[in-house]
Amino acid sequence: MEDNKELLDILCQEENLDAVFDIIDSKENLVNHIINDEFIPKLKDLAKSKGLEICGNYKRNWVSDIYPGAHFQKTGWKYLDLAFQFDRQGLDGLIFGFVCKGNSKRSDIPAPIWEKVQEHYSITSKIKNWDSDLWIHKDFRRNCNWNNAQTIKDLLNGKTLNDFSIMFDEAIDCVKGLDI
Repeated sequence: MEDNKELLDILCQEENLDAVFDIIDSKENLVNHIINDEFIPKLKDLAKSKGLEICGNYKRNWVSDIYPGAHFQKTGWKYLDLAFQFDRQGLDGLIFGFVCKGNSKRSDIPAPIWEKVQEHYSITSKIKNWDSDLWIHKDFRRNCNWNNAQTIKDLLNGKTLNDFSIMFDEAIDCVKGLDI
């Protein structure tokens, strides 16, 4: 904190306080704008290049929503979609993997298919309650928390998009030949 004393002295000046709080109050809007209007369109294009289609409109309040994420469907996949989701509010705990398609539940998926996908993709996804465990997932490759400046920069500079590309490829490759 000592290193920032000069900056804090400037920010604490009465004539600067309104601007300081305006900037603080703008963070959520800024992050949502970058995700919704800058990153998601590029992610949709990337998904399309991999034969995936984003399901629905994902313009939302990513920062405040509970479990924000997106699903991607692939023609021919009957039971599962690819998806990413934050496990915690505030863009923390990003996971990526396979999720039950639409409103289906795990019991709608033949057990051998579920087990094969789990074996090939993420054996660490614990087998929990048969009806409520809807995911076979991994922690995201890098930047599991999007609530910091560097990760937001990575959304803009292509690093996170590249991580999605790698994770899409890995997931698609691991289920080749499986009737999912």
